[in-house]
Amino acid sequence: MQFARGPTYAVQIASHLGLSAVGLFVPLHAKTLGASDVEVGFIVAAYGAAVFFAGWLSGRAADRLGAKRLVLRAGLLVAGLTSLLVAVATDPVSLGLARVAFGIGSGAFPAALIAYAYDQTRRPGRFAAWGSLGFALGNVVAGLLGDPREVFVAGGALLLAALAVSFLLPPRPEVRVQVPLFPREVIARNLPAYTAMTIRHTGAAAVWAVFPIHLALLGATHLEIGLLYAANGIFQFTFMHVSDRFASVPMVVGGLATSALTFLLLAAAADLPALFAIQVVLGLSWALLYVGTLKYVMERNVERATSTGLLQSAQSMSNVLGPLMGGVVAQAAGYTATMWVALAMSLVAIPIFVWERRVLARANQ
Repeated sequence: MQFARGPTYAVQIASHLGLSAVGLFVPLHAKTLGASDVEVGFIVAAYGAAVFFAGWLSGRAADRLGAKRLVLRAGLLVAGLTSLLVAVATDPVSLGLARVAFGIGSGAFPAALIAYAYDQTRRPGRFAAWGSLGFALGNVVAGLLGDPREVFVAGGALLLAALAVSFLLPPRPEVRVQVPLFPREVIARNLPAYTAMTIRHTGAAAVWAVFPIHLALLGATHLEIGLLYAANGIFQFTFMHVSDRFASVPMVVGGLATSALTFLLLAAAADLPALFAIQVVLGLSWALLYVGTLKYVMERNVERATSTGLLQSAQSMSNVLGPLMGGVVAQAAGYTATMWVALAMSLVAIPIFVWERRVLARANQ
């Protein structure tokens, strides 16, 4: 790794360390503060809504101003400071408001960071892999600390550390790109990727909103939950590290198919050893889908921060709809029912992705 790339990868690792640490125990912490399953869903959804708007607007700002490093630093600063609000929340309402504030910061920086890194390396898969490694390590840190409030403070410290490292990022020539507030052409150009991500990830978010509670009911400790999530991140890192050599479209389809398989296996799993084994398939599914959609938008746009920010917003919209759905489904039919819903949505996303690509190809003839 060349020295100039070192700080870029370090910011990616440290920021994802912080994000995963702050996010892991929020559902469990909400339950200890008296939240119902539906209220847990609302808390997670409120965070997703904040990330949705922050990703959309910050990506556009980075392109229009030609200031990716400035937007990156502003997001990291807000995320690092507001994680302390999550730590001092005393009831479900204050926790939800704190997560909204944290979502504004954590949604603002990723698109600018990814666009900056793509200009530098042209290897989105390898760069994304280091984020997954940070995700894995952050979950280990969370599991070792155990106490949610301590974890939230540690996550904030890691985000502020990423901010400090970001001042080592070398300046790069940037071109200002005029992007309207509602970038209709960018959305239309990338609609297949955005739709595939939204449908699949809505089902996944329904599962993840209540999954730590499901694990706790199976007898998992905080450390075991952290290690399980870390295993997912390690496999993501492994598969993403070699993903740049593959074409984007087959990766997206493969990611959707293996996502369906993942949720089928999760629904059938009855103990922790089985769940740990399933992390291999889960890591592969997300590596294929995320890098596939990321390459899809990067290769088709000069408005890279905007198109990436909108991809992040698609994920975030899923993180709004999914937890609301997951909370209702879990309370009405149990936690396993959310996995069957996620399986169906992953399968439905495949023909929709193929059909939208054909429609777009015909429109461009």
